[in-house]
Amino acid sequence: MSFGGMHFSYAGFWLEEIFAMQRGVCMAAVTTYRCEICGTESANPIHWFIIKCNADELRVLKWKADAASEHGARHYCGEAHASVYMSRWLESACSPGLPDFNRPSVG
Repeated sequence: MSFGGMHFSYAGFWLEEIFAMQRGVCMAAVTTYRCEICGTESANPIHWFIIKCNADELRVLKWKADAASEHGARHYCGEAHASVYMSRWLESACSPGLPDFNRPSVG
């Protein structure tokens, strides 16, 4: 809320928002996405990519808000950062498992 050009807030909410909540007025929620590699945040992720994967499959999708909101969707701010994740995924899928030195040897 502003008085004489000054804006006032309480606990991170602008007073206009608090009064709107008290009156039962709905305010639009803005979803912000964060790049998994660099941490860049955007509410309007143009040219971003979504990666969905499990142990057997990796899928790269062009940005769609509905797909980005699905459980397990990973968000990347561009081709370069999507490629970083794909390389890491391929490396983990293609490399042999590490030996377990705590397991007793057979013999």
